[in-house]
Amino acid sequence: MSELVRQPKPNETVEPAMGSFAQEPSARPVMEISAEPVSLSPSTWERIVIAVALVGALVIYLLRLEPPVGLFKDDAWYLVLAQSLAAGQGYHLTNFPFETGLSYYPPLYPFLLSLVFRCFPNFPDNLLWLKGFSLVAMFGCGVLAARYFQVSQRTQPLISWLLALATMLSPAFVLLATTSVMSECVFSLLHIMTLVMVAEGSPTDSKPGKPRIWLLAGVLAGLTYLTRSIGLMLILAVCCQLGLKRQWRVGLVFGGGVLLSLGPWWAYSQFHATSAVNRQTDAQMFTTGYGTQFWHQAGDPTRPKMTLADFGWRVTQNSTIVIGVSVGGLTVPEIFRAAPESGMETLGMTQYLGIGPDAIGAGVGNMGLSPITMGISAVFSVLGLFGFLSKIRKQWQAAELYVGFSLVLIVIWPGTPFRYVLPLLPFLLFYIGTGLKILGCQVWRRKDRLPAASNSSPLERIFLMSVVGLYVFDHTGYVLARQQSATTHLPWRQSFEGGLQMVQWIKDHTNPGEVVTSDNSPFVYMFSGRKTMPFSLKAKTRFGVRYYVAMADTTPESHKHLGKVVFQPPGSNQLIVELNPEPENPTGPK
Repeated sequence: MSELVRQPKPNETVEPAMGSFAQEPSARPVMEISAEPVSLSPSTWERIVIAVALVGALVIYLLRLEPPVGLFKDDAWYLVLAQSLAAGQGYHLTNFPFETGLSYYPPLYPFLLSLVFRCFPNFPDNLLWLKGFSLVAMFGCGVLAARYFQVSQRTQPLISWLLALATMLSPAFVLLATTSVMSECVFSLLHIMTLVMVAEGSPTDSKPGKPRIWLLAGVLAGLTYLTRSIGLMLILAVCCQLGLKRQWRVGLVFGGGVLLSLGPWWAYSQFHATSAVNRQTDAQMFTTGYGTQFWHQAGDPTRPKMTLADFGWRVTQNSTIVIGVSVGGLTVPEIFRAAPESGMETLGMTQYLGIGPDAIGAGVGNMGLSPITMGISAVFSVLGLFGFLSKIRKQWQAAELYVGFSLVLIVIWPGTPFRYVLPLLPFLLFYIGTGLKILGCQVWRRKDRLPAASNSSPLERIFLMSVVGLYVFDHTGYVLARQQSATTHLPWRQSFEGGLQMVQWIKDHTNPGEVVTSDNSPFVYMFSGRKTMPFSLKAKTRFGVRYYVAMADTTPESHKHLGKVVFQPPGSNQLIVELNPEPENPTGPK
């Protein structure tokens, strides 16, 4: 049949076939991964640049290392659980004045923090060691991200390391690593490690799958789930990839590794299951499982169950925030806020946008949201979707499945989307760069020279270099603002310093066995040693609670119905209220 195929004449231009994606003169599709090996080793000058960049990233982290901790609330709960594990009291929230059931927080990260408490038990003197996990995790995440994109996506070393640097220097990640003990950094490291193992161990025509690598991948996937429950999407993605490729043998090995990780926790959680009595206590919000939370408005089991209309509003809210806020806040956060707020998009972009009754949460502000900034975020979202579709058009890999499954869960979950989208940052930037690469070729009508998947384009390189440059500029502005006056120019430091002053007041005016109520109970407990709990009339009458510590920005007028303001840190909107004998509003502050 070869004689029936017309061969092109010398110097003749062969027009590509028309379609959504043009093709090269050969039969190879545009985005098909080239069979030619891509060098995974950067050149000598690239090695030097990479080394200098990593040192620069380390300097940025050290310059941004801050004393605050516990302001996210979740990281304060992690500290309570870690301290409880280190003291041999089990996986319980020991800040409450009564025995609680098993906490619903995944156990791996508190367990890692508990190792620090075992070696250095004095809090907050051990804060640097506690934050060390996140600092190390972010550099490991960057290096492994470069490895993943080179091995699995066949990217050139320049693109791979730009993606790695962008991941490490993301203001949101830097804030979480230096100003909290949140779990996102360790979670990101584990899911990247898992995907690298999947890429390294995937069977091909020339080599069989490596059982030891797949066993390790399964163990890492299980540990990812035990760090944050959304890691379940990673396990599901890898299983789907193996199922689509009918790789049942390695699938069994992978599943065995997952069970090795999850088995001990499942056994422990069943043995220490939360009793029905404890589900009715004031700790209900913190011991009720994710399954129950999903079906209640705003994920709060004390609120009514969600209706079909509530679910529709929730999906609308989350989708709007992901497309119009989160993607832009991760890619170009500088357009949403000033440098002194660097990284605060992790809270400021979690706000409820006012689309329907099923509120998903409340942040610290709108971070300068406007139709323009939301439009910019939407443009990046479209570019990322374009790049994502170009990848799955030819091959469903574990990473694409993982990103897709995660986004589906994010838009239906009753939580704030930004922190769930954050660990997907390296993939998001990669898909946006891929979308720009294809779009640039289409706009300039270079259809006969569309780049292969392993090649980069000027637009892709310019985009990633610009992202890294803007991140560095953002960190520089933050450090300069801190040198002027940390408590005045950095909102985080101001809130933390005010909280410490209120905690000291509580220590001076209460007995060691007294119970205090607060909107950030674990923070007050860790720094004061006083038993704490959320405010309720039952708590006041049962435990004789006298003081309410308002850590969030507020005003004395909003707490008049509770009692008299007895302390307010200078220049702060935080305060302590001495509660009336019978509060007018038993549900807490407005």
